[in-house]
Amino acid sequence: MKGNWMQPVEEETATVEAADPHRTPQVKHALRLARKLAAAGRWRKLLLTLPDIEAGGDHPDLLIERVRAAIELGDKSQIAIFTNASLSIENPKIRIKFASLLASGNEPLHAWTLLESVSAVDIDGRFLKVARRIVNSTEDEALHKAVYGVIGSDIRVVAGAPTPVEHRFPGDVGPPGPSTGNLNIVRLPGVSAGIEKKVHALWATFDETLLGDPIPYIREYNDVFVNKFGQIWSPAGYFVSSADRPMPKPISSDDVPHVKSAFSCVRGSKGYFTWLINYIPALSWCLSPETPKCTILMRKELHDLTASTLAPLGIGEDEIVAMTGTVFCERLYVGTPAMSALGRTNAYADSYGRLKHCAALQNRGDTPKRLYISRRDSLRRSMTNEAEFEARIAERGFTPVVLSQLGLLEKINLFQNAEVVIGAHGAGLSHLVFAKPGLRVVEMMPATMNQFLHMNARVCFSSLSRVYGHRHTVVLHPMNPATSAWSSDADRIADLV
Repeated sequence: MKGNWMQPVEEETATVEAADPHRTPQVKHALRLARKLAAAGRWRKLLLTLPDIEAGGDHPDLLIERVRAAIELGDKSQIAIFTNASLSIENPKIRIKFASLLASGNEPLHAWTLLESVSAVDIDGRFLKVARRIVNSTEDEALHKAVYGVIGSDIRVVAGAPTPVEHRFPGDVGPPGPSTGNLNIVRLPGVSAGIEKKVHALWATFDETLLGDPIPYIREYNDVFVNKFGQIWSPAGYFVSSADRPMPKPISSDDVPHVKSAFSCVRGSKGYFTWLINYIPALSWCLSPETPKCTILMRKELHDLTASTLAPLGIGEDEIVAMTGTVFCERLYVGTPAMSALGRTNAYADSYGRLKHCAALQNRGDTPKRLYISRRDSLRRSMTNEAEFEARIAERGFTPVVLSQLGLLEKINLFQNAEVVIGAHGAGLSHLVFAKPGLRVVEMMPATMNQFLHMNARVCFSSLSRVYGHRHTVVLHPMNPATSAWSSDADRIADLV
């Protein structure tokens, strides 16, 4: 290898702060009142209370509260008014933030109106993500054409891009395991019937995918660049993967480190679910004795997270590169993660299979059969009555477990030997891939309609249960859209199993 693995690259755009340090006392007062009303779900009152736009109520922070309220109320006329007012905001990053809010609120036309006002020099990764969300949320061909007319010149996935060679997993023989998981849904009072309908529609789409018997592949690219964001492109400048980011500045292969053969684990999200469900099964390919030995390219942020995974798989530190810049690969292997292909368990014997074997060697036979996956250590989507819920669920025979306090093999053993698992929607349920078929799962899901309009990932855990044959019940809980506050009843949840 040549060059320096620590080659700097442009960092992600800093988080946009809509707040203005020069806000007047009147704006500050109005904003405090607006957020208080939003927390109570009093959207109409919020709109009536804020000062008129003509009277100074067009401050970006106040406009954000107006847009949220109008979306929640479904008030199209107000949304149009506030969108037009947002066009006067000078900071393009704030306009992109507003466009993201409108796209999430199922207002693609208004979202594009704001994005379209951003000049070419201000187009960044956030812009491209929102633009793609707009395209995915509508079938309006004219809008598709308008969006692609702007981003097409920035993401060059065109004829001339490197053509990959596809490889099957050596162990992937025979049909996949039966997809016999049973999925149910319980909608609690206060949750829109539209959310339940959306969940059923997403399940139906996933079932259609399963019927196609998807087969996992590894794609091999020759002589390409790859960077820490998962972007892959040829020396001629053609993208294999844009990762929804603007094209990197042209560079020469002589200016970056070279590696002969590498396996990429730098695509997509850097979260725990992505690591466990996308990367680990793909790694099975390069762990097979029948495939070439590869250097593992890893996002630097994932290094600590993955240490407990890679050691049992026999991957040493000298085989891992924590990506901080760009490298040139003579051969780059990339997995094609698909949850719908996880039923082909023979393909993943060298990753999932090895991990389950290593966990079984440590099993002392004392793991609880009825688990409650606590989120008391999480700041996201935390339950407001978590302590009370945890104490009551323990009285009902469930053992509360904080998974962040355990190693991976301990977590595998817990799920391998469990009969019932209760938990809120969160990455801890990723370990369903290690459970035996027939596990009973109750997933508590706080939800708002805006989330489900653009977050197909909300059914990711129930989809795992479909693939692996678990009995999975999703319990939709009402959630305050302004504060994300929600609570649950331990007795009601325990009675479902």
